[in-house]
Amino acid sequence: MQDDRMKPGYKMLDCAFSKFLALRYPVFIKYYIYPPMHRNPMHNHDFPQLWYCLNGRYQHRVGDCIYECGKGSVVIIPPGVFH
Repeated sequence: MQDDRMKPGYKMLDCAFSKFLALRYPVFIKYYIYPPMHRNPMHNHDFPQLWYCLNGRYQHRVGDCIYECGKGSVVIIPPGVFH
């Protein structure tokens, strides 16, 4: 049985991307390659983050939700939200 909090990464709010762009924060682009089973400790930032999956699959925890992500998935994390 699948956890109720498991949701596809693309089912974020429809207007989340436009709200992200409207925040007018500086933009930094980073490229990561994580090994299988990699985990980052929960943390937050004072700026928004946008994650785009180029390849592979992963789970992204944002607040109390876990998103199943794969190639083409976008996850937007608002400022201050633990992930």
